[in-house]
Amino acid sequence: MNIFGMVTTKKSESYTAPALESFFKNTKLEAKDRFLLIDNDNSYEPQASYPQLEIIKNETPQSFATNGNTLIDVALLESANLFFMNNDLIFTPGWSEPIRNCSDSICTPLSNAEVQYALGVSVVANQNNVSTYVTNRHMQLSEYEGHQYDVAAIGAAHARTSKGSLPVLYFPFFCVYIPLSVMQQIGHFDTRFGIAGGEDFDYCLRACLAGTTLSYKLSSWIVHFGGKSTWSAEEQVAKTEREQKLLEEFEKKWGREIFELVLLEKAEILKANADESKQHTGEYFTGALKKILGGRQIETKL
Repeated sequence: MNIFGMVTTKKSESYTAPALESFFKNTKLEAKDRFLLIDNDNSYEPQASYPQLEIIKNETPQSFATNGNTLIDVALLESANLFFMNNDLIFTPGWSEPIRNCSDSICTPLSNAEVQYALGVSVVANQNNVSTYVTNRHMQLSEYEGHQYDVAAIGAAHARTSKGSLPVLYFPFFCVYIPLSVMQQIGHFDTRFGIAGGEDFDYCLRACLAGTTLSYKLSSWIVHFGGKSTWSAEEQVAKTEREQKLLEEFEKKWGREIFELVLLEKAEILKANADESKQHTGEYFTGALKKILGGRQIETKL
């Protein structure tokens, strides 16, 4: 059984309808699966009905971590696995099948942030190029509208030509699969980082310390518009204040070296502490993380 959870807000409501439409069109659901849409600021007005869609209305807006913990509680109560997803996503045919096979690891699909595509349509008879469609790393909803079939074709082609998994130390939880066994071992998100994020990277690190593998499923590809479920460009001052709390709390918990490795993306720190003979395995990351911590104890289950 799987719990699929998504959060919507008034500010990001324009993304919710296409996300739900593409999800229910391109996701194979089992009879007992549930889809929970958290209406974070009690503003959601359904534009279409879906049989397995349930709406949870928050009395007051909650952080990503708190909403995630609500979904984790439901998953634990139901003895289910959890898909926790942003609402600024477009799902492609067959995206979930490779991820469902992650029985004991945390997995995520690739997106346009990691892999970009150009789709060309030509008339063979006269070699005329009819149209070209490009998925950029950073996309707006307007770049998807009118190109639903292009995106679906790209996703299907990607699934046919890619396979396997890529183990990593961490990734952002824009669309994450957390199996029941991992939630039972790691528990909930840490809410200390505020509303700027960071709880996803913290969850990755805690899971890694406990021996859980984290990986991209290379045959799964979706569109992620990025940042639309949190804030927009005109909110830079508030964004800076939120991020300051994240940076301070993350460094306080994990130490300067891991802070620089994860939030400043200094990959050389990982390489300097990892056993190269275990590269491309979960042990490569777990060993490096423990070495960097140098005996410092971090509670892995919350």
